[in-house]
Amino acid sequence: MRFYTSLIIVILFLLSSCATFQPQYKDGKNQDSFPSDRTLVHSVYLLGDAGYADLGKQSQGVTMFGQALKNADKNSTALFLGDNIYEKGLPKKSSPERTVAEHRIQVQIDAAKDFKGRPIFIPGNHDWYSGLNGLERQEDFIKDQLGKDSFLPENGCPIEKIDITDDIVLIVVDSHWYVTNWDKHPNLNDNCEFKTRARFIDEFESLIKKARGKTTIVAIHHPMFSNGPHGGQYSFGSHMSPLPVLGSLKNVIRRTGGVVNVDIQNKRYTELKDHLVTLAQENEKTIFVSGHEHTLQYLVEANIPQIVSGSGSKISATKNTGSGVFSYGAQGYARLDVFDDGSTWVRFYADENPEPVFQTEVHPADSRSIPNYKTDFPEQMTASIYSKEETDKSKGYKKLWGERYREYFSTDVTIPTVNLDTLYGGLKPVRKGGGHQSKSLRFEDPEGREYVMRALRKNAVQYIQAVVFADQYVTPDLEGTKTEALLLDGFTASHPYAPFTISELSKAVGVFYTEPRLFYVPKQSAIGKFNDDFGDEIYMIEERAADGHGDKEGFGFSDKLISTYDMLEEIRQDRDHVIDEEAYIRARLFDMVIGDWDRHQDQWRWAEFKEDGKTIYRPVPRDRDQAFSLMDDGTLMGIATFLAPPIRLLRSFEAELKDPKWFNVEPFPLDVALLTQSSKSDWDKQVKRIQDDLTDAVIDKAFLKFPKEVQDETIDVIRSKLIGRRGNLKIISDEYYKIVNKYATVRGTDQDDWFEIERLTNGSTSVKVYSIRQGERNEMFFNRTFSPEENKEIWIFGLDDDDYFEVKGSGSGRIVVRLIGGQNEDTYNVLNGKGVHIYDYRSKKSNFETNRGKRHLKDDYFTNIYDYKKIKYNSSLILPSIGANPDDGFRIGLAAQFIKNGYDGEKFTAKHQLGVQYYFATSGFDLRYNGEFKEVFNNINLGLTATFTSPNFATNFFG
Repeated sequence: MRFYTSLIIVILFLLSSCATFQPQYKDGKNQDSFPSDRTLVHSVYLLGDAGYADLGKQSQGVTMFGQALKNADKNSTALFLGDNIYEKGLPKKSSPERTVAEHRIQVQIDAAKDFKGRPIFIPGNHDWYSGLNGLERQEDFIKDQLGKDSFLPENGCPIEKIDITDDIVLIVVDSHWYVTNWDKHPNLNDNCEFKTRARFIDEFESLIKKARGKTTIVAIHHPMFSNGPHGGQYSFGSHMSPLPVLGSLKNVIRRTGGVVNVDIQNKRYTELKDHLVTLAQENEKTIFVSGHEHTLQYLVEANIPQIVSGSGSKISATKNTGSGVFSYGAQGYARLDVFDDGSTWVRFYADENPEPVFQTEVHPADSRSIPNYKTDFPEQMTASIYSKEETDKSKGYKKLWGERYREYFSTDVTIPTVNLDTLYGGLKPVRKGGGHQSKSLRFEDPEGREYVMRALRKNAVQYIQAVVFADQYVTPDLEGTKTEALLLDGFTASHPYAPFTISELSKAVGVFYTEPRLFYVPKQSAIGKFNDDFGDEIYMIEERAADGHGDKEGFGFSDKLISTYDMLEEIRQDRDHVIDEEAYIRARLFDMVIGDWDRHQDQWRWAEFKEDGKTIYRPVPRDRDQAFSLMDDGTLMGIATFLAPPIRLLRSFEAELKDPKWFNVEPFPLDVALLTQSSKSDWDKQVKRIQDDLTDAVIDKAFLKFPKEVQDETIDVIRSKLIGRRGNLKIISDEYYKIVNKYATVRGTDQDDWFEIERLTNGSTSVKVYSIRQGERNEMFFNRTFSPEENKEIWIFGLDDDDYFEVKGSGSGRIVVRLIGGQNEDTYNVLNGKGVHIYDYRSKKSNFETNRGKRHLKDDYFTNIYDYKKIKYNSSLILPSIGANPDDGFRIGLAAQFIKNGYDGEKFTAKHQLGVQYYFATSGFDLRYNGEFKEVFNNINLGLTATFTSPNFATNFFG
């Protein structure tokens, strides 16, 4: 009897806690009044997972959706949110499943044929199940009937942006591209500029920030939040299948294990979700719209609205809990309406009911009232960046964190005010800037040229969110905390007025530059709707390093500037697009002269020049905030930079550059990628030019741009250090040249290339690269001889198309040569295989004309792809440890970790961990070692563990 009672209780519990197919509302049956007094600008119709139908039939969801589209006007978009064809996308024409697959996509196409607006299909996970080729077949099938851009993103790429109107942006994301196993798709990203997940995340961040202030719809098959099965909510039937208890166990494993990439709990899915949700916080008008779950749902979590409309042809159960506002397990669709006041509403339709089963406001109307600000402000204002209270620190605090340039942040300076209505012909605000620490606003002049207004007071919380918690939204938890105050003080390691001196120094040595101007900017009507966040403080205003400034000497009078990513894509696609390596060497050496360590890829733009039938790119440095900085001032940072080499870039500006290797850890991968043909003499030439042209008189003239209130003995110290750094430049250059050239890279193009590698008798290796025309080598576009004294390895990337690799000569293999074929059908003619390693895909055809050289044939995406960030320093970390317990007494020790990075390892090639402890109570010690070696046996890592203890070492076991 007791058993049956327990069983009934368990069943009742399951029934009460299970997901159901009934409509569920957070606050009862919530039917907010739909606004009838607003002007509708655009409607977005949402239907997902509509890819199931028997032959000759169509689903209820598709029928309802088709009727809605017939009644829609031209100011509409229809989004088919993925899983357009069950079960495996569009197979080959020879497949017996082809007929039913075509029918399932055709009924959806037919629903959109009479639509006056724009239909767009996006891919889901089922659309990938016939591989990348199957996805491209579906894309072509849809485009043939609905036209260009009816399937997005194109070519198996992960992301695309559509401007629906001036105030509505659609960002389309292929989420399965991110979560799938890339090793199973050898042709992945062949026709796509996004070769890594990190690059995709960068692009998503850029698009989200550029769309600030606009209604931003992110169409993505996998939802960020869900109360359906993929989110861990299961029906009673699911708990009973295949058997009671076993069904529940299955669901527990699924919910907690993240075993498959279709569930939010999956590691890769969670990684994607965390990144996108965190970045979406940068745009307060972001809305995610998804399918995947066979339900209708509306959720709001982490400030992000999530619309789920995935019941186009199937249904599943939901449990409206947590962030859920509404859910329903019925076939139907959703409609998102955008109004002229910036507000948005969503309505859900189901059961062939013409009335919505749920409707609510997603975003309220924009606040458009702008106060009338006075325009008669004085010509000058006296102000400081920080208050005295923020910079007054105790002696103990200064001992730990250093003096830095703290006092100059609270020094009052008298500077001009500015009326933005008249500056540069009149500036109008466009949007907030996208920096990780600066608070900036972008403007346009009447000619469309862009300028940036950047506050000298940086945003600590914004920096922590972007750099430390890139995949976790923590901004509300950090505002007003001691952590924020500590980082604000950390910013004082940089001199706040140093950037205003750099243009004069740059001009003298032939490095491009922007020309920031110092203003106090009062709140004013010209700032428009951004007055809540900007104005009444000290700013720099400068021309933005972008198109349109062809009259600027600082940009070499170039009218076209592009990003680093775009430049890398251009030189990859076309041999006639090249880098001016001399200009880049000069710019990088100048970075080292002024101590600017913050030189990652986004700190550059590239000015374009047409010369002798080629397109030449020359570097334009941006954001000179870190010049002359005192980053390791104070005891704590001094110890940290000593123990942890990876943060040794955070050095203080001195006449001597103590560690060129770690100072350049951020730009190092880009330096290796771009400085491929330059010799030691080329570097020496640029050293001499800088030393000759950066005269004392030039430095004195530049330093006059410091506000007079801060021109004290500290400026004299900086001047003296700068002169000393200039004198030491040859030593710095020589050391860094060796570092950059230890692992050299040679890059082909996405066209057919011929690589001629010759082993010379003196131990050197000659590499020449030619174009191929009609199967024969043609024009040479790369020629360099590498010496074993400078180069340990050469990594040669064929990239796309059909490449030919020829290794000849009788010399030794003192320099290791790695040939990475990349995509398409490559040919290897290795006559001298000493020290030659060949990497290519196992599943694609490659031609080997000899058996020489060591082959590494495997379908490993990371191994076979070109990513300039692949090359990394080896690293080490040493940390002291102190502790005590009653048995061992006081103990001290050291823990060390050493990571070796080579070509084969995505995260590492080998990792060594060593620990030593001494115990005072027993006079005993122990040594412990853990080692891991990447892919020693095919894809299996080798792990080693060893322990040594002294005879008087004791371990107490309580068992």
